[in-house]
Amino acid sequence: MKRLLTLLCAVFFVSSSLLAQSSLNGFVYYHGDSTEPIEDVNVKLIDTTGVAIDNCITDINGLYQFYNVQNGTYNIEFTTEVDPGGIDLADSYLINQHLLNLDTLNSIQALASDVDADGSITWNDYNIIVDWWFTYGNPFPAGDWSFETISYVVGNKQKDDPPPSSGVSNGDVDGSFQPGSKPVPDLSIIFSEVKTIQANEEFEIPVKINTHFPINSLGLVFDYPEQFLNIIDVTSDQGILNFDAVNGQLRMSCVSSLKNPFDYFIDPKIIIKVKAAGDFKNAYNLNLILNDESHIIDSKGSRIKNITLSIPNIETKDQKAELSNNYPNPFVNNTSIDYKLPQAAIVTIKLYDLMGQEVATLVDKFQSKGEYKINLNSDKYFLKSGKYIYKMNIKGNREFSKSKIMLVL
Repeated sequence: MKRLLTLLCAVFFVSSSLLAQSSLNGFVYYHGDSTEPIEDVNVKLIDTTGVAIDNCITDINGLYQFYNVQNGTYNIEFTTEVDPGGIDLADSYLINQHLLNLDTLNSIQALASDVDADGSITWNDYNIIVDWWFTYGNPFPAGDWSFETISYVVGNKQKDDPPPSSGVSNGDVDGSFQPGSKPVPDLSIIFSEVKTIQANEEFEIPVKINTHFPINSLGLVFDYPEQFLNIIDVTSDQGILNFDAVNGQLRMSCVSSLKNPFDYFIDPKIIIKVKAAGDFKNAYNLNLILNDESHIIDSKGSRIKNITLSIPNIETKDQKAELSNNYPNPFVNNTSIDYKLPQAAIVTIKLYDLMGQEVATLVDKFQSKGEYKINLNSDKYFLKSGKYIYKMNIKGNREFSKSKIMLVL
């Protein structure tokens, strides 16, 4: 009888141990926003001894699930290899306002702001975002992501699931990042003029920002052909500017006064000083290309959208299309027109009278890079004595238009 009672107690104990288990479900959201779940987050269940007893991955809804979890106290920790994003100078603006006691940060924003991982928000965090990260392209000391750690008790009386956890891309203080989405560029380039350069020449590239909004800060990134162009210096007549040019990418940040909240700049004059290489052989494109990371922050800390930057179109003498004077000129019956294409393009050359009326189409087709000659006979086109205008238009990677005057005797 005693043995039977012992056996029944053992069965009851084992059964109770098996029953003292629960499933555990939770969610991970970006910046605490339930409409922005984070997928592919690695979730670890850590016991009181620091041992990870289980792990799983969040699904498309940010959901993680653990099964057959024994009663006890656990920490739930999160990591991810998802690419970070959403970081710009609007985030450093928020840190600036916080440090000047002009605004406050909530706990999630504070988590994103501590990019140096020292447990506090200081001017070092501000400088790391502006210079260390944006200008010089270095990673944050705190890494790419931070998550709230959850402490949770699993027990027979515990019925609620853990509260949602928040994750942040470090540096994204305003929470603008949308995991899985691609940002839309704010800025675009207008080529305002043609600048023709020679080998070994030092020259300047002015950058004009076409906006009258007051600017708190700007971050510009240009890709450039480093084998043909060497960036010497970048200056601005307003703000505090830093730059770095390495591996064919020019990065610059320019901010207004750090500790004057009412300081801003308007229409800054930015000059990029460049030295050309000694040999432009095989140079296809010498222009600075605006990178999508570029952005401008207004005096209220918001990104200014749909802005154009005006910079010159850079060409070498060999890259520039040429239309020569016809020879002989004046002429009676026959003359020739030489022209040069630096690259393949659609070429149109038309002849007009002085009233602007089209008289003839001499060329209208796609042509490869090279030198060309047109032989023109006045009788073929029924040209009377007088002056005529011939005009060449090129449509391709670079557009070109030029006119000349010929005289028929």
